[in-house]
Order: sequence, then C-alpha cells, then structure tokens
Amino acid sequence: MLLLGPPVVSGTETDTQTGAETETGAETQTGIETGAETETGTASESGAGVEPKAKRQRLPNKLRTTRLVVTEVDDGNFEPNAPEEARACYRNQIGCIVRITATINDEKLQKIDNMRPSLLKKLHQIFLFPGRNEKDYKDPDKDLTMKKINKHAMTKFSDALAAWKTRVKARIIDKNEPYSEIVKDNPTITPDHFEIFKAACEAEAAKKKSKYMKGLQQRNIGCHHLRSRGYGGKRSIWAKEDVEAASLGIPDPLAEFTVPQERDVLRARHRWDPVKKVFETNAVTTEFIRLLVILVSDQFDCTLVIFVNDPCAFCRESSTGLRPKATRRLRRRRSPSGTLHSTGR
Repeated sequence: MLLLGPPVVSGTETDTQTGAETETGAETQTGIETGAETETGTASESGAGVEPKAKRQRLPNKLRTTRLVVTEVDDGNFEPNAPEEARACYRNQIGCIVRITATINDEKLQKIDNMRPSLLKKLHQIFLFPGRNEKDYKDPDKDLTMKKINKHAMTKFSDALAAWKTRVKARIIDKNEPYSEIVKDNPTITPDHFEIFKAACEAEAAKKKSKYMKGLQQRNIGCHHLRSRGYGGKRSIWAKEDVEAASLGIPDPLAEFTVPQERDVLRARHRWDPVKKVFETNAVTTEFIRLLVILVSDQFDCTLVIFVNDPCAFCRESSTGLRPKATRRLRRRRSPSGTLHSTGR
C-alpha cells in the first residue's frame, strides 16, 4: 500500500545545544533558539551554493530572581500553561534549580536527605501556582493542592540531572575537555566533584553500559525535532505548517494516522521545509510508516511487533496506538497462513 502525500525526502535539522538539556530532560534558554538550520533557497535549486546561517552562541541558563504568577496549569503534565513567560521558562528553571542544589555525582534525588523539600521550595519560590496555600503550608510539599504538581516536578528534576550528566560526560569522553573548559559552562561543579565524575565515566563498567545504551539508541525510528518543549511546544507550530501546506494544495502525508499518539510520534520525525514546500524525514521513519500503513490496512484486533531497523520493534494496539516493545509482550501472532496464535503475555 502506498502512503499518499507530498514528496518526503531525507533530511535532518541541525541543533547545537551548548549547555541545553535534551528532551529526556530538555531545557532551552527562554526566548533564544539554539542551533541553526541550514536553509537552501532558490539559489540552491538553481545550482548556486548558499552559505549556511551562522550559528549563534547560546547564552547560559540563569535562575530567575523574580517570581512568576501562574494563572493556568496543564491538566496532563501539571506544568504552567499561562502566562506564556512561565510556560516557556518552566523546564529551563527546573534545570537551573537542579544544578545549584544537587551535585553532578548525586543519584536518586528523592532518596537524598532534605533534597526533595529543598528542590520544591526553590521551585515554588519562582512559580506561584494557582491554589497554593502559603498561609497554612510554608512547606509546599505538605500542601495537598500541590501534590500532582510536585510529583511531576520531581520527575523533571531527575530528568534534568540525567541530562546534565550526559552533556558533561560527552565533553569529557568524546571531546576530552579539561575541567578549566567545562567549568566555564558549569560553574557549580567543583574540582573534587569533577574528578569523581570523570573517574566514574572512564570506568570499564560505565563504558560497557554506554556501549549498550548506544545500541538501544540506534533502534529508535529516527531523531525527532521536538526541541526542549516537547510535543506541547510543537503542536501549535505544526498546526501553522499544516495550514500552509493545505493552502498550497499539498495533502497531509499522515492523514491516515488519526490516533493522537501515533500521529505525534510520526509528526515529530517530519520537518516542514518552508522553502522547498515539502515534508522532510529520514529513511528509517519512511520505512516505519510503510509497515505501519500495511498494519492499519489489516484491521485486526491484536498486538503486532513491527521490525523497522532490526531489532527495532514497536507494538500497535487498536486502542492504544504505538508503544515500545518492552512495555507489552506480544499477545497473539499471525502465522504465514493467516491464522492467529496466542503466545501469552
């Protein structure tokens, strides 16, 4: 089965995130876009070379000194929705708080004495959430109206700590940078903490784990273009791009995928080129879509495993959309003759 839509070509979007946290815990300086995109204009189409845009040096993240009054909180992720300033800088401030409160060698923040109350206190000093009862509860962790907000914030703190470690480790192992260079962007790392962290990164067990995790990373269905704000920050941009494509008479290449989770995963791996007026993606995502379209056309209610970039695998259930293979075992399989066989969970 062919997937109807505009021409989809291989392409990548180049991001430079100096000191920015990536989307397992991503943070970006408020109001500043990181990296630079290489644009090919009409001159490129005619054969003439076009110089790529110069990369802008990203300013370091800074902890706010003024408080923001949050007027609206998202019902799904319990992060600020309004005002815009609070929504845009929330994860940025999460990262800043972690780096001034925890050390780069810390593990499992919630198990460290006084770490949770310290992190949450600083968060609520920056953001005044609706319903916060400061009169009766000086400690925000004891305010029951803040329970879901605090729980989500602690998850983001852990993500930010992991992302911080990943960035510093890459500079130590991949770039072989000394402490004198790393401390310029990470002033809270002391020489003693740096030496402990460096030794841990260079240990054989760490190298073995890193190799294993990189192998898992290669199973992903291509790099996404979400940036630091995730799906929530991109949906409004996607809507504008889809309107532009529709105005040009270009059909939606993902029109068949109506399950929100499926569509988000696939849309995050497409990029609208405002010059060429096409959706760009990579070969792995294109192959995944091809196999998923075949699956959709079968229309039978069972869980299937699709191998895209062997041994990359995803499951699809008629009611839940895409899920990693590890989250649910194959329940039934279809034999070459078309018969479904139960395999258990």
